[in-house]
Amino acid sequence: MRTAKQEKKLIDFATKKTIHVSMSTSAHAGFKIECFKHGLSMQEAIEEFANLVSMGHSDMIAVLDDTAKKKLQKQIRKIDGSDTETIYGILELENPLKDNA
Repeated sequence: MRTAKQEKKLIDFATKKTIHVSMSTSAHAGFKIECFKHGLSMQEAIEEFANLVSMGHSDMIAVLDDTAKKKLQKQIRKIDGSDTETIYGILELENPLKDNA
């Protein structure tokens, strides 16, 4: 026969998912402080954010859009001059508009 604690663990296992999040020390500290000021755990805040995103809350979707734009800009900045030349070289070789005659 299972105890109430064992039953709760089984229910949690079946209904909850865990994630591992890696972030900068400064982001972690600032987030933890703000959560503490509001009487929340970091887990409670992240779960609420996830719920709002899953419901399509416009402010949360805007945060995702902004983060995606920043990520793209960061990736673009990583391409240096030599990478640019390589890309142009590949495009020149594979250009379907190029006259092959």
